[in-house]
Parts: sequence; C-alpha cells; structure tokens
Amino acid sequence: MTISEPSFISVVPMIPPIIIELLQKTEALLKVVLSRDFEFVHRFIRSLYDSGVLSAEAYDELSLELGDLIVAEDDFEEKARKFVKKIEAVINDK
Repeated sequence: MTISEPSFISVVPMIPPIIIELLQKTEALLKVVLSRDFEFVHRFIRSLYDSGVLSAEAYDELSLELGDLIVAEDDFEEKARKFVKKIEAVINDK
C-alpha cells in the first residue's frame, strides 16, 4: 500500500521569502558574479536545479548564459546585472 499526498498539498520547492529578500537587499549574488567567482555561481544555479526551484530548461538556459558571461569582455557589469536579474526573476516565480 502506498500513501499518496493529497492533491491540495504543494510539492513545489520554495525558497523562504526572507532569503530572497536578503539576496536582493545585499546584492550578494551580484557581488559574487561581479567578482567572477563563476564556480560558485554555477554551484548556486545547480543547487537551485537540484532542489527543484529551476526546471531543466531554466537550468540549461542559465548555464549557457553563464558561459557567455565567462567569456564576456565588453559590458561585463551590465551583462552580469542582467544575468542576476534573470536568476532573481526565476526565484521570485516560485
């Protein structure tokens, strides 16, 4: 016999709102990206994927954009800000 969850219980992972607010208020993620700690940024988006916050499609898209950011020479700060905004948008949708 298996026990199934009632349909009214959401199993979509959620990042606590206070963590989202902390990331945005301190611009912590932006600071990490601007410092070019790409290994950490990749681990961060991988963690979002592994926890179910990011879909496979969103993870692939962000990974490709991270690759573009790694080799970016011109307008790095502007591209970094757009990249972080995209991550924040995905997180805020959860």
